[in-house]
Amino acid sequence: MPVLNVSPDDILEPPMVLIPAGPFIAGSGEKERALYRVPYDEPKAYSVNLPAYWIGRYEVTILEFACFIEDGGYNRPEFWSEEGWYFRWRYDWQHPRRWNDKEYRGMRLEDRPVFGVSWYEAEAYCNWLVIKTGKPYRLPASLEWEKAARGTDGRIFPWGDEWDPRKCNWYGQLGNISLNKDAIDPYAFTSPVGIFEAGKSPWGCYDMAGNVMEWCQDACGKNDSYRVLRGGSFMTNEPRQLRCAWRGGTYPEIGHVHWANLGFRVAMDAD
Repeated sequence: MPVLNVSPDDILEPPMVLIPAGPFIAGSGEKERALYRVPYDEPKAYSVNLPAYWIGRYEVTILEFACFIEDGGYNRPEFWSEEGWYFRWRYDWQHPRRWNDKEYRGMRLEDRPVFGVSWYEAEAYCNWLVIKTGKPYRLPASLEWEKAARGTDGRIFPWGDEWDPRKCNWYGQLGNISLNKDAIDPYAFTSPVGIFEAGKSPWGCYDMAGNVMEWCQDACGKNDSYRVLRGGSFMTNEPRQLRCAWRGGTYPEIGHVHWANLGFRVAMDAD
């Protein structure tokens, strides 16, 4: 990992987008379910009304997260939940997993999304922002994430209903057919946030399909210890997992799946 030019006093607040109050279409419609082999337990299309809120225009970057590290974020229990602090202590976390991996060295990483973070680390970063700024930062709820990704009209992808392999950073594989990855995008791993202009959502949020898979606040089920993941990643090899309605999940202590593809963006209430 390159040396990042931040100090313990630096706070780089993520740029935010206001999502207005009102209804939007969540879940997947009949055509979408047929085209993309949607699992039976994914909600069918329905209308849901949300209050106004703010959400990150981009995924939290390495440079933004480095401010948390430099301020002693991994050694200050006031930023962590009791359970999160237990896992930090148990596994001696001092930075995200793969932070120093050779595969990521030599790249300009400051403006790429932070990768290899567990849900607990994402939560601790949000708590750090709350304490440092006095603003109520948090992880987005799953439905907040979905509305920010697709607007109000129930579109399948952030840019519309038609799949376009050049509008996000993904693996470049359709079924068993590998596409020419270099012809789609030049990034073997993560890409700088905000470069897929044509792939942004109706609200102006970037990388809500591909790049890194994003943690949400919610548990996957009422009694489920998994936390929701949204958006697919640079290792996602099928468009159906890059849809706005798709969601996955894993244990909150997990920080790296398939080349450290887990990241996040922040949110807060509008009032």
